Amino acid sequence: MVRIMPNSYSSPGVYIEESLMPPSIAGVNMNAALLVGNFYRGPVDRPQLLQSYAEFERIFGFRAEKWRDSFSAKLFFQNGGNELYVSRLFKGSRKPAKISVPMGEGSLTFEATSPGAWGNDLSIEVRHHDTRRDHFSLFIRCDFPYPSAKSQDVAAFKNISISNSEPRRLKDIFNGNPYAELLEDGLFTERPDKGIFYPQSPIAEQDFTSEEIIRNLLECETLLTAPVGLVCLADRREGRGYTKQQIARAAAFCERTHSILLLGPRQNWTTPLSIKSAVEKIQDHLSPAQRSRVALYAPNLLVDNPDTTKQQLSISPTLAIAGYVQKSDRIYGIWKAPAGVEATLSGFTGLKDLYEHEEANLLNSAGINSIRSLSSHSSVIWGAKTMDGHSQYGSDFTYLPVRRLTDYVTRSILQGSQWVAFEPNSEETWNALNQRASGFLKDLYRTGAFAGTTESTSFFVHCDPEIVTPDDLEKGRIPLQIGFAPVRPAEFVILNLAIPCQPLRARQ
Repeated sequence: MVRIMPNSYSSPGVYIEESLMPPSIAGVNMNAALLVGNFYRGPVDRPQLLQSYAEFERIFGFRAEKWRDSFSAKLFFQNGGNELYVSRLFKGSRKPAKISVPMGEGSLTFEATSPGAWGNDLSIEVRHHDTRRDHFSLFIRCDFPYPSAKSQDVAAFKNISISNSEPRRLKDIFNGNPYAELLEDGLFTERPDKGIFYPQSPIAEQDFTSEEIIRNLLECETLLTAPVGLVCLADRREGRGYTKQQIARAAAFCERTHSILLLGPRQNWTTPLSIKSAVEKIQDHLSPAQRSRVALYAPNLLVDNPDTTKQQLSISPTLAIAGYVQKSDRIYGIWKAPAGVEATLSGFTGLKDLYEHEEANLLNSAGINSIRSLSSHSSVIWGAKTMDGHSQYGSDFTYLPVRRLTDYVTRSILQGSQWVAFEPNSEETWNALNQRASGFLKDLYRTGAFAGTTESTSFFVHCDPEIVTPDDLEKGRIPLQIGFAPVRPAEFVILNLAIPCQPLRARQ
């Protein structure tokens, strides 16, 4: 804490002593979602933050047959999500498709806005105006590859003038549409040749392995512009899923980033008993900390395939769950379990499997959350457990809201205590830190985040000489012990944080 004081009080008068106190602790955003998926088009170098489905469709397009993660993203927004980072998986040449449009002795060269085989579906049509030789129109089309879908997306640029009295730069006209951009820059001197023009050479794109998906997830750790709280992986078709080793690496990523990995069942898990058996093998491979970072939901969701006349698609429920979790956080708070009769899901035609009460209980005892179809409430989320919620573990982090609330408190206090790094390891700093941490927890208590009828039975904060050791003083760290009682279960969760500060020797 910095104190500004007058140099002396040499004459009578009113003097003001200013104290620049550190700010109070504010809650961090804990519910942004990350989807590592396979999409029709879109940027591949950095995760994109999206806040609506319209924004997603404009940037990444929508195809469901091969790129079923598009449908998952749609379900995310339909179920209340409003903050989604999308990382597009891509394997192939990074050179986008190009289309050359003749123009007199030269040409205009258009390039697809992102790499991928989707560029093969592009075409550019130039139309001349017979009555006005100084005008033309240009249409950039992206033909849908499936005949049962609507025919095409179009970016239309009509009545473009080449008059010397209306000079406009080429890029100012064409660039900014989601399909193709002009490479050259300059002014119109004549009309491009009329006709329809296609990419010069076809672009190839390869499918992904589960290992490459996990590798992409790990790369996101340094590419994200803000923290995420919910992580979803690309939907694997035809029974292909993720190995227990890959799930462990994804859970380790979530442990480092204080986030939750949402998983759906493999396509070839056909019965509750087979799901329980497979999940128990995964649980045995994970550490307790990793198990508390994973939440698995079953069954898969059925959606109508808009691309073909084939049967319905079976897709993972994780993005629909993530969307509802974000909505629940906004309405009830991060400490509320995103489950129960009010936790309804929408945007799909049905569930791949229907679980009876006994089957749902079997899954729940193994730390697996079911999605059930109830006649009076449609499809609802019927559980909020982590993989550490198996009945044999007796974990403090059996329940998802306890894990997420603990992360929320930890991240908020650590981020809100960064000012301590420039302060001495003194009792004055301890008191200030204690006061701000207590104020933050008091606000949570007032909003109903903790059990207990009084503040003293709901939370505590210790930052005092009783827990500060000589080694802490020497190495420049302040131990901060925090305890709070989640609404469920009501036992205390104890956090021991080390807040960096100036070491004692720096003041000598």
